[in-house]
Amino acid sequence: MKKYILAILLLLASTHIASAAQPIIHVGILRNVTEATVGSNGLFEVVFSKSGNIGYYNHPIKIKIKNNSLYVDTKKVISDRVTLRTEDNRVLINGRKYRGTLEIINNAPKSFAIVEILPLDEYLYGIIKHEISPKWPKEAIKAQVVAARTYALKNFGKHAKDGYDLCNSTCCQVYGGLESEDPVSNALVDSTTGEILTYQAELVSTPYHGFCGGYTEDPRNVWEGLNKIKYLQIKKCTYCKKAPRYYWSARFERTKIESILSSQGISVGKITNIRINDKSSSGRVKEIRITHKNGKLLLKANKFRLTIGPDVIRSAMFKIKKDKDSYVFEGTGWGHGVGMCQEGAKGMAEKGFNYRQILQFYYPGTEIKQWAL
Repeated sequence: MKKYILAILLLLASTHIASAAQPIIHVGILRNVTEATVGSNGLFEVVFSKSGNIGYYNHPIKIKIKNNSLYVDTKKVISDRVTLRTEDNRVLINGRKYRGTLEIINNAPKSFAIVEILPLDEYLYGIIKHEISPKWPKEAIKAQVVAARTYALKNFGKHAKDGYDLCNSTCCQVYGGLESEDPVSNALVDSTTGEILTYQAELVSTPYHGFCGGYTEDPRNVWEGLNKIKYLQIKKCTYCKKAPRYYWSARFERTKIESILSSQGISVGKITNIRINDKSSSGRVKEIRITHKNGKLLLKANKFRLTIGPDVIRSAMFKIKKDKDSYVFEGTGWGHGVGMCQEGAKGMAEKGFNYRQILQFYYPGTEIKQWAL
């Protein structure tokens, strides 16, 4: 056993040295849960921060809230955090594979969180396949990598109050761990390592979306409280026209719309009409007016589509038709429309543009720089 323990310690030390050249990121994998199983395919150690005690296991262990306390295996935990480290930097969470080290944040008596700690580029490995296909042109993938890396650093610490930097959902960037990796996109992460997007020597905000439908959008028309951002503009884009399902249509019965709005705390009476109240110069709806028996309601179009269902009303670039007791939304585009159009990046790469030119098109005036710690 001592030989295996020594091997773990030596490997952990060498891994720390190898990854020190790039930022280390804490990713919230499970949040507000009461039970989970963690482990690895070999020997691993569990460090209890408050007592300094260390346990060694060679089988998956249960973590759960029981009797208002956190238990790791059969041990009641008084530490605020517990760390799990493995010999090969591969860990399991509920049977799913991840890289790096795990940290269990004790939020007893109600819940706990499981956080993955790993180098930035290894985090990116688990993102890219969720965003675009590894079968896409390499220059489009590289543009996505640089945008995603910049996004991660720009939003570093977004969930600091919860004990980690970023979550693994659309709130930050969709991240799936080791099982979401692909050798092609991993190699392109490595080939651009350290590259970030800047504007006047500052990290930029790099939102991106499925496809714009012909024009990108000014973020002020999507999110409230923003000032003008010079590198995020309304731009004509002709490169995403080959996107699958370029045009879409969604039909909702009046009562369904009323029910969904009500479930989200938006009170309306019987709806008598829904119409477009304002549009931006990109052609997207900025605001809709809902007339109902109790009055009128103005809603930001982006809030409305996110409430009704962003995978159904896919963008704010739509028109509305009333059909008896239903409303039909017909449009194009997928996502908020701000920043890089992913299908457009693919189209540009197919026409011979490189990733630097793609990023310059969608984030005009920006530069690619090498990240320095």
